[in-house]
This record gives sequence, C-alpha cells and structure tokens, in this order.
Amino acid sequence: LAGAWAARASLRPLGRYLLPLLLAGLAGGLLGGLLLLAGGDDVFRVLIPWLLLAATALFAASPWLGRWLAERRKNKASAHPPHTPLSLGAHIGVSIYGGYFGAGMGILQLAAFSIEGHPLARANALKNLISAVIYSIATLTFVIAGRVSWYELAILLTGATIGGYAGGALGEKLPPALLRSFVILVGSTMTLYYFWSTYFSA
Repeated sequence: LAGAWAARASLRPLGRYLLPLLLAGLAGGLLGGLLLLAGGDDVFRVLIPWLLLAATALFAASPWLGRWLAERRKNKASAHPPHTPLSLGAHIGVSIYGGYFGAGMGILQLAAFSIEGHPLARANALKNLISAVIYSIATLTFVIAGRVSWYELAILLTGATIGGYAGGALGEKLPPALLRSFVILVGSTMTLYYFWSTYFSA
C-alpha cells in the first residue's frame, strides 16, 4: 500500500478504471487464501519456477506484444487499455496465485499490465496497489482462521512498508529502460533461484 501511495500520481487519472482490477484482486486474493488453508502450498511450489520464467519472458517481450495489441485496437479510442474478459481473467488468476503463494507475483503483474499497454511507471503503480489488496484480503483470511504468526507478520509488514514506498517512489523517477532492465534482472535471478531450490537442491 505504501508503494501505491508513493506512485499515486500515476494512479489518480485512472478513476473508475481501477474498480474491476480491485475487485479481481479482492476475489482472487480471497480464493487463493482459502485454497492455501484448505490444501497447503505443495501444488504451486513446483510451478513457481515455470511461472516466473514465463512472466519474465513475457515482461521482456511486452513492448512488442503491447504494440501488437495496440495496433489491433487502434480504432478504439481510449485513455488507457480497455478491460477485456481475457485481461480480467489473467488478473484474477494472478491474484489467486498471490493469495495462495505469492512468490514472484509482482513479476507476473508487471508482465500483465505491460502487455496490456500501460506505461511502465503506471504498471508498477498498479502492481503495488493490486498487490496490497491481494495480500490484505489473504492476510485477513488467515487472521480469521487463526493461522497468523504475529511476530513474523510485524517484521514483514515493516519491511514491506519501507520497501514498498521506496520502490514506488523509484519506479516513478527511474528511466523506463533502466527500470525494465532491473525488473528483468530480478525476474531472471528469482527464476534461477527457484529452479535450483525446487528441482536441484538436496
């Protein structure tokens, strides 16, 4: 939430456009949290490296994919990319993953928003806002179920608040090319780490 506040200048013009995204994050985060309570995280754990690999590749290709999509809708004047059943379905899917497990969700969100055609600074701001919704509803689900370790949660919230605000502010100021390169580097590093820890570490 701190990251979204730091990048609020990019979000303010969107207005009602945000509502379907917020609802998708709310529904997906709730469902993901309930799935985790019901069955543990073993299923998504083995998928994480593949999801990160796909998300990083899609994000790297998003300038070309975004131009292709923009060309297809060039006759539909709009200040921002329109919502479609496919795009909202993708956001719900990412939100379910975020509520269930969450590792690397930001890369998945950046890939989705960038491919839709959002400028990178706005995509980063949207990622921060929707992530806050997903994690908040999932955490509330765990609190109600009595499955929260409060000491660890306090540490995580402190780090997330500081890091989120700093990241949101930097995302507004960094040149898009530098920010994109940094995201690809982080995504690639996380992909390699999760492939190693999932399939090769003893």
